[in-house]
Amino acid sequence: MIKPLVSVIIPIYNQEPYLRQCMNSVLSQTLENIEIIAINDGSTDASLDIITEYIKRDERVRLINQENMGVASARNNGINVANGQFVAFMDPDDWYPENDILQVMYQTAIDKNVKIVGGSLSRWLDGQATYEHDRWEKTNADYMFTEDKLLYYRDYQFDYGFWRFLYQLDMLRVNGIKFPPYQRFQDPPFFCEAMICASEFYALKKITYMYRVEKKQINWTDRKVCDTISGMLDLLELSKKHKLEKLHFIAFYRLNTKYLGDIVSESLKNGNRNLLLLLAKANNAIDIALLLDAKSKIHKETWKIMDGFSQSDIVWIKSLFLLNLQSRPEQLEQRLQQIEQEKQHIEEQIQMLQSGHGNIIYTIRHSIKHFFYILNRGFKCLKDHGLRYTVKHIFKSIKELTK
Repeated sequence: MIKPLVSVIIPIYNQEPYLRQCMNSVLSQTLENIEIIAINDGSTDASLDIITEYIKRDERVRLINQENMGVASARNNGINVANGQFVAFMDPDDWYPENDILQVMYQTAIDKNVKIVGGSLSRWLDGQATYEHDRWEKTNADYMFTEDKLLYYRDYQFDYGFWRFLYQLDMLRVNGIKFPPYQRFQDPPFFCEAMICASEFYALKKITYMYRVEKKQINWTDRKVCDTISGMLDLLELSKKHKLEKLHFIAFYRLNTKYLGDIVSESLKNGNRNLLLLLAKANNAIDIALLLDAKSKIHKETWKIMDGFSQSDIVWIKSLFLLNLQSRPEQLEQRLQQIEQEKQHIEEQIQMLQSGHGNIIYTIRHSIKHFFYILNRGFKCLKDHGLRYTVKHIFKSIKELTK
């Protein structure tokens, strides 16, 4: 059997209404020497029956059945069994808008001798495609390329839209690049790690992926909240390690404007203690100097989140609660009260653990008690001295705690 040029990996969980459109768009590609790896992630609808139909019609379709383990596990299983020179990732409710997309990307990868190649993304919303560059949010303008050219990732530094690209399979395997086992936000860490590894890629202005926008509400479980913050933490640490100032700012911006609102507040209120530790780690991963270095690469509308603060002022913004509280200071007292309510329950759990100086249990217990001691002081300080003074001094204490 001839080795396929491209393996298209499709994780599937209950996508009966859209799966045929997705499969037809892949199988109709003019690049015929491909394999389609369909991973059935424990679907309970007719998705498995649909894939079985395609297997009977086209020998290029392969099926992997697994228990419902999530999209990250499904994609990683696809990487493990893929035979192609390159791999592409397709979600089962999306599709390729043209029949020559895989052909163009594969040939470009060969001609330009690159490990990653990809194009622009379009969204399918309310029955129509959105292509226009200016329709994207300012932080997401890099979904689109305006010309065909070789780019260094250092000059791109974007985190979304990994489906638009082909990836050399050997590069992923040799470097152990896989999707982290998160229920949410598993794509950006994979994409950025692959891009950093390749260091360069070839960009195409051609639309290479159609993304279906579904208007459905996410059920934000504590696990999903923690996984999202974990993914953000991955980006903060990756960008800090490789001195990628724009990526560092984007992760910081997304964390503050999209996730540090009701999602995190509700999870903390429900007793998600792991989230506190993740927020502390994310806070400690923020590099102030790297954020400031990003200004020339960030759209002025996006940079407004930093307006009004000098370089010295910005230090006290880096508190456990990040910029979100600066824009909504009235929530500080409420959040401190919510966290205080968790204190008694956590201390009761700690008392059940073995104690003893010099061991890890003692260290954890001491750290948590000290953390809540800081918050208690902060609550009193807020009443006595106001928001700015309080956050500045909470940051100094937490910085020492999270080293």
